[in-house]
Amino acid sequence: MKPEIKQLFTHALITDAARRFGLEIDSITPLEGFENYVCEASRDGSPCILRLSHDSHRVPDEIIAELDWLAYLAGNNVRVCRPIRSQNNQLVEVLEASSGRFCAVVFEKAPGRMVRRNDQTSAMTVNRGRLLGRMHVLTKAYIPPAGHPRRVHWHETHDFKSARTYLGPSDAKVIERFDELVASLRATPHDADSYGLIHMDAHTGNMFFEGDQPTLFDFDDCEYDFFISDIAISLFYAILFLPEEWNYEDYA
Repeated sequence: MKPEIKQLFTHALITDAARRFGLEIDSITPLEGFENYVCEASRDGSPCILRLSHDSHRVPDEIIAELDWLAYLAGNNVRVCRPIRSQNNQLVEVLEASSGRFCAVVFEKAPGRMVRRNDQTSAMTVNRGRLLGRMHVLTKAYIPPAGHPRRVHWHETHDFKSARTYLGPSDAKVIERFDELVASLRATPHDADSYGLIHMDAHTGNMFFEGDQPTLFDFDDCEYDFFISDIAISLFYAILFLPEEWNYEDYA
């Protein structure tokens, strides 16, 4: 996270967020976060997760679109963490900072625990695939409400739009190849059976397991993309972190 954003995060800000969502102040415990501030807290005796995002990272409309899709999935019995409304019946509370704004949201906490490399089982891997498959099937029928904000398509994200800012004059060949690949992907046929909202970061670091059953969280990067992107990312991390004693040829 940028140092100038860290400086904006104050005790008064987190106290304001806790008050708006009815969280117990003394229960708030910071967790690891890369692009957002994330804390565990308690509300009415139940554990939950508070996330605060500066508007230089996500504007309110982007978060509203994320939470609407997430609520749709949860309402169709997908194992995801349902968003919790504030005391004012809002999914997103906007908090003013000395520079910009923070968007505060609260989620149910996923049941179970995070699994480490040597804790993984083949059943966990199979159930991860089933979870993604159910999400994709349901997403085919998902239509945001009329006039409702929407998430961006993959080629509209900051990383793609700003690619040239990361490359220098000596990277002309890289830029040329990048443009070719983007054009090719944009021209690739896609329909409701192959393209829609995806999580975009569905590795085991964004899941808790209750037995062999995963619950997926952290939908902050969700976007319109090819469904196979979710599968590719999940498969990449599954292979990268397979327990050492497993026979990799069985999963080739």
